[in-house]
Amino acid sequence: MATQITPSQNSKLGTNSKTIAGSTYLSASRAGSGKSFDPYIDTVDLSSTSKDSISSNTSNITTLQNDVSTLKISNKHVSNAGKGESMTFNLDLSINSVGAQTLTISTIDIVNLTAGSGYGLPTIASVDATLGKNNRFLVNNFMMSDHSRFVVQATCENQIGFGHTRKQEEVNIEVSGVASDTFYFRLVDKKGIPLTNLQIAKKATLRLRFEISGTNR
Repeated sequence: MATQITPSQNSKLGTNSKTIAGSTYLSASRAGSGKSFDPYIDTVDLSSTSKDSISSNTSNITTLQNDVSTLKISNKHVSNAGKGESMTFNLDLSINSVGAQTLTISTIDIVNLTAGSGYGLPTIASVDATLGKNNRFLVNNFMMSDHSRFVVQATCENQIGFGHTRKQEEVNIEVSGVASDTFYFRLVDKKGIPLTNLQIAKKATLRLRFEISGTNR
């Protein structure tokens, strides 16, 4: 464990080198005369106190080493139970000329890593179906174990529709009010202005795609 240092002739550890001092934990010794033909050789080693302490606490050191190894394994192999759960579904939305709404849900994919605690097909209903009012829809009852730790992504698959005052307009989805097992969405134009139910009624059936991901575990 000791380390010997043999300095070159012109180094600071050569003929004019000062003595290296030891400490409580390290010992230092010097051999040689300091002449160019017999340079100093300094040896630095653990002190007897340090060596005795290591010998006396071998079991504690082994325990600490095992604890560190266990910690590394735990951190490296963290359980991913629940992570990666998701649900993707389509919603076909249409409103007729008298305000009757047709909402058709079709599942694309549901990934539940633990049975009985992931996602299921949601309930979707209009908050206010009056033709002259801005559209707003409530989505809920899609969790088997309610929580708010989820993310919603939504897109309109056929974004171009026909308005009764404009030839064409882009349709986007705005998600809000995310809470446990609940969120709201509404359709807006490219400027973020909500569409009324009457404007939606002037369009062909819109296909909306939702992806919900996240877990409470």
